[in-house]
Amino acid sequence: MATLSLCVRFLGIAVLAALPPVLGSALGVRAAGPRGLVFVRDDDVFYRPPGGSPVFIAKGASPQLSAQGTSMLYLAPDKAGGELKHIVWQTVDGKSRRILYSGRERLRNLAWSSKNTLLFLSWNGARDELRTLDWPEVGEPRRPLWEAGLEEGWVFNPRWSPDASAILYHDNQTLFRLKLADGRLTRTPLETITGRKNNVDSGCSFVEDPTKPGRYAYVAAVRGPKAFEDVVGGEPLSALFVYDSATRRRTRLSPPDMVAMDPAWAPDGSALYVCGYRQPHYRQAYPFRIYRLRPDGTGLTDLGKGETPGT
Repeated sequence: MATLSLCVRFLGIAVLAALPPVLGSALGVRAAGPRGLVFVRDDDVFYRPPGGSPVFIAKGASPQLSAQGTSMLYLAPDKAGGELKHIVWQTVDGKSRRILYSGRERLRNLAWSSKNTLLFLSWNGARDELRTLDWPEVGEPRRPLWEAGLEEGWVFNPRWSPDASAILYHDNQTLFRLKLADGRLTRTPLETITGRKNNVDSGCSFVEDPTKPGRYAYVAAVRGPKAFEDVVGGEPLSALFVYDSATRRRTRLSPPDMVAMDPAWAPDGSALYVCGYRQPHYRQAYPFRIYRLRPDGTGLTDLGKGETPGT
């Protein structure tokens, strides 16, 4: 274990006034009731209300739903085709919106904790900096951004622990858990979780089951059936797994003819969402789809085209 120093640093972020609603009554969604889903398709953010069809929100990335499921956050470009420099907040029915501007710094990997704290990476021109920001369901930020003074390695795909007390990230070799209360860092070799060395890359994320600490959903490189490998032309294949630290059991969930990416748990742990494509989709102009399945791998359901699901 090692202790990391935490230092306060202002980003020069501007908080703009509320803007007019952009969705209006098109969503037809009430604040209460089942949760929807947010996702990206061709650099566009969509919201899919419970039982409804996807609704276009805006250009952006890294969409996230609040713990209550009544509002969303996403990263937006500073101009058409520009870099992601805004964090945008709005309700699912379009009643209000707030924009935070990062100035010169480029943002990515936005995550929203169960305690309304934001997590993201900010590129300052030389390196990524891991930052958090308190964000109430309605209102302005309550405190400035924090920079974690990481002493070593890369920070890939940071995610919240379910209780929002720690941040999980990796560097392709090690899974790190950074405790926010005291800056304590614990390390788990990725080989312990995945069973092999060097079978994850910077696009992989480790997402903890919200109902069972120490149980991780992740994707890792695999070999596929020859017929499928021939179809995708030798491109790397990846599968969805769940690893339980308590039992040391590792279970593959996605089928052999599927490439899987970007897993996300349902908040109650009843389902997993994952982006990917299967053999019939590969030669399509846009092959990526969002799938839902149970944690035991059953009930795989194609929810339509999209990437990076946010629950």
